[in-house]
Amino acid sequence: MSRQPTLAESVGNIPPIARFFTVSTLSVCMLISLGIIDPQQMIFHPSIYIEEFEYTKAVFTMGTWTEAVKSVLLLVFECYRCFTSFLVPAGFLDGNRMGAVLDIYFFYKFANNVEIGKFKGNFPDCLWFTLICGTSILTMTVGYYFYDPTRITRHHESMLLCITYIWARGQKNSIVNFLGIVPIKAYYLPMFTLFIKAVVHGYDGLVDSSMGIAGGYLYQCLQSSTAPIYNLFPQFYRKFYSSSIYSRNRVGTNQVSLADDFINDTVFDRGYLPAPSWVYSILKYPVDRSSKRITAFGKPIEPVRSDLKSEASATTTGSYFKGRGFRLGS
Repeated sequence: MSRQPTLAESVGNIPPIARFFTVSTLSVCMLISLGIIDPQQMIFHPSIYIEEFEYTKAVFTMGTWTEAVKSVLLLVFECYRCFTSFLVPAGFLDGNRMGAVLDIYFFYKFANNVEIGKFKGNFPDCLWFTLICGTSILTMTVGYYFYDPTRITRHHESMLLCITYIWARGQKNSIVNFLGIVPIKAYYLPMFTLFIKAVVHGYDGLVDSSMGIAGGYLYQCLQSSTAPIYNLFPQFYRKFYSSSIYSRNRVGTNQVSLADDFINDTVFDRGYLPAPSWVYSILKYPVDRSSKRITAFGKPIEPVRSDLKSEASATTTGSYFKGRGFRLGS
């Protein structure tokens, strides 16, 4: 009988980014539940930094040098919120603890799949992706602050939708059971989730989720070296696509026909953005020579067909059967 892995071994087998977010989020939730920390101490809100900055300016004008140094250190210290705000599920801010548990589970599930699938377990590249998307979400939060200074963004929810979006773009044709009931293609999962978040959390849920999806989309534009506005006109990039995508039925070629509802990659799905060399150096991680920059304008990438599902599997030579068919009994 094979030995069952221990809890420590199971946790250790989780990829590092997904493990960090899962363990850290669970730890923060436990501390909040025990009343040891206040969730308001963990969230990021631009008004906090504006107030601290105004206080620092006043101290530099009227205070002593000691007070000025303390105020600067306090302002720098408050930057911890840029990280901890991603560890507080929305359910711990609005009292929906069961919703928080589900968010943690789905965050782990999709983060784990993205890290293993898209990034092939490459820690620096996945970390770079996380930093870019997190920075994008924080930037959108600051921008939205000038429209509505009273609103608090739930960044855990935004990052959850960001990772869900990235996962769905890589698994477009996979079938998932939404809410365990409705079978849909993974391609539509972010929109379905956005709708549910809007129903459950109202306007705040809609904005938080939209920021996450926008962050994932901007990352894809960056990895593919495409401009967001151009992605609205995919025909602009037709010449950069693999010709086989547009000529499946060319005479004299043996190709596997795709299902009528098969969803091809768009231009911003193409590409791979590795972390800069200095990130590898800081992490003391061996440079992966296979981790090279690929854009939509580089070597064409064939459409992924591995996620097509069939009722039965078989091998084929790609040639057509030329016999005649008869009804049974005729």
